Amino acid sequence: MRLRILSFSTVACLGLTLAACASEDAGSVAETDADLTLGTTLTEADNGSTAAVVEGQSVLVALASNPTTGYDWAVTSVDKSLGYPTTKYVKSGSATGSGGTTKLTWKTPTGGLAVGKHKVTLGYRRSWEAKDIKTFSFTIDIKAAASKAVKLDDTDNGTVAVAKAGQDIVVTLSSNATTGYAWKVTSTDKTFGYPTDKYVAPTSGAVGAGGQQVLTWKTSGPLPMAGTHKVTLQYLKSGSSTPAKTFAFSVKIQN
Repeated sequence: MRLRILSFSTVACLGLTLAACASEDAGSVAETDADLTLGTTLTEADNGSTAAVVEGQSVLVALASNPTTGYDWAVTSVDKSLGYPTTKYVKSGSATGSGGTTKLTWKTPTGGLAVGKHKVTLGYRRSWEAKDIKTFSFTIDIKAAASKAVKLDDTDNGTVAVAKAGQDIVVTLSSNATTGYAWKVTSTDKTFGYPTDKYVAPTSGAVGAGGQQVLTWKTSGPLPMAGTHKVTLQYLKSGSSTPAKTFAFSVKIQN
């Protein structure tokens, strides 16, 4: 009888050791840390915390574990839009039965698909048992990535630009403040409104050299802005109503 008990114990230990090795090997094919744009790392000390990241960034959760005991971390609750992580086990030493760290990495979706808060709960359990001996929970608060601006210049007169709500419209036009002329918005609608206006002096430093006027519109605000907006600018000298030149464009804003 004793020989049978010893034999079973040996097989059990061997099985657990193989499971630990399999866990480590499986992690080796997952994305490496270098493959990801890391937003934040959470450890045991961050239980119950909220991690704010920009969409496209990853969240790495690193928790102490020891698969040779049959226990490991598993996701027990997560919403569909965030999904499940890649998992990798890293041993802390070469000694048989030594513990290590389970690394779970979420790469957050882009394109506004998962912007908002997502609560995640992990449980430390044996795969054949339903009860967790400890839990770890956190919330990922995914922020929208800054949108690239839609840029127009002198060559875009008459253009119809398309932008998503939140993208800036930046119009850069040749201008020369030393002549007394400047670009003025002479026609726009109430919803789209007026831009911020900045003059960029020439880099040459030559007397009388021209620069650029940069006009920037926001496409999000207190009023709904979806739709098409037409804008006309005139290059006017102070005190004159006769433009030296005109620039017009339309922008179609999509939600």
